[in-house]
Amino acid sequence: MKSKNLFLFAFAMLFFMTIACKKANPELKKDNEEHVDPDDDGNNLPPEEENPDNRITLSFDKLENNEGWQSPGNELIIDQTDKTEGNSSLKSEGSSTGRFISTFSPFNVTIHPDEAYLCFSLYVSDLSKLTGAGQFEISSSGKADLNETAWGLNHLGLKNGWNDVILKLSAGSNTGGTTDFTAINFIRFYANSKDGESVIFKIDNIRFTNFYDNGHVADPNFHIYILAGQSNMAGYGYLTDIHPILNIKYADVSDDRILVLNAENEWKTAIHPLHPGENENAGVGPGLDFAIKMLEDADPKIKIGLIPTAKGDSNVGHWIPGGSLYGPSIGKSLFAQTDGVIKGVLYLQGEADAFANTTVGWGDKVKLIIQGYRKELQDPNLKFLIGEIGRDFNGKESFTLINNQIPELIQSVPNTYKISSEGLTDRGDALHFDSKSATQLGIRYAEQLKK
Repeated sequence: MKSKNLFLFAFAMLFFMTIACKKANPELKKDNEEHVDPDDDGNNLPPEEENPDNRITLSFDKLENNEGWQSPGNELIIDQTDKTEGNSSLKSEGSSTGRFISTFSPFNVTIHPDEAYLCFSLYVSDLSKLTGAGQFEISSSGKADLNETAWGLNHLGLKNGWNDVILKLSAGSNTGGTTDFTAINFIRFYANSKDGESVIFKIDNIRFTNFYDNGHVADPNFHIYILAGQSNMAGYGYLTDIHPILNIKYADVSDDRILVLNAENEWKTAIHPLHPGENENAGVGPGLDFAIKMLEDADPKIKIGLIPTAKGDSNVGHWIPGGSLYGPSIGKSLFAQTDGVIKGVLYLQGEADAFANTTVGWGDKVKLIIQGYRKELQDPNLKFLIGEIGRDFNGKESFTLINNQIPELIQSVPNTYKISSEGLTDRGDALHFDSKSATQLGIRYAEQLKK
């Protein structure tokens, strides 16, 4: 009897202890027992996802079907085996120029055009089969060439395979009036093939954002500079010449801390020529020696990135906002900006305007270029260094007419600087700086920035 009472007492104690533990620790409830918040009346909404940077993404077309799309003369299908997002991409295969064309109900890009980006994934099977002619267009007129904004093929920075294409709306060129971005109703991408060659293109996940959507993280110790202008910035000095300071051939000059952004938007160790696609004359310019000088006495953590966008024979009109070289330069710069900090623009241009006797107003157009870069890169104090063209090249008076406009320009626009070409010599063609002079000019750019 006594043992039976002890058993009942022990069982009662265990029961009451279990109840007490559950009250003290609600998490000990059974796995399938739902916890109900006493303050929840059933109408509470889930908390919004935090967005401290106020990032906006407007999905336009995820390309889950081909409704509304055309590719005249090409095979157009949905590809469910190769895509970058969702269940499929849109594939065009053939040799006809019009790759992707769509007319649709007006779409409102609610983001301000100065802050908006058009983003999409684009696949190309073989760039060598293309002529280089082509562009991506959007319009608010329901057709091409009217109220159109466009970006040339060279703006897209394509490589074989999939590409993340990110285009700033305000950096596109206009045709037939300005685009109403609150009522976009037409898209076209065209690219010309060589000799009827068949090329595969795929497109996926078209969207608009207010940020450069490539997932990169900027390194504050990666200092980036834009090289803009014409052939003397690209560099025509001879690669076989001996560097006057390093005592090696210019073709062998390099530094692991100096990188260049190539045509496929990949950072590679910088070597001469920095603009290899210029032509058979591509050689030594001022950019690499500028970077070498900038690294002297710099913190060992600092790296230099160079963005080569100069183009031989370009006039100042090519570089103003809307010009054919302005957009591609801005496009590469925006990409680079996601990897580091853009510190300045090195500009050297004017020979083409001098030869064409169109020197009047050159300085005012350069002011527009400066304003454009500062606006697109969102840096009102971006340093802009303007190099003189050759001073003593066979007494070309028109060269002097260009150089004489630089002092007034730098007086009227803050954070702009003149880089002298005094004493520099040409390579024998009375036009292009020789290798030694290109080195000296690069050093002068750096010395000005270091002041």
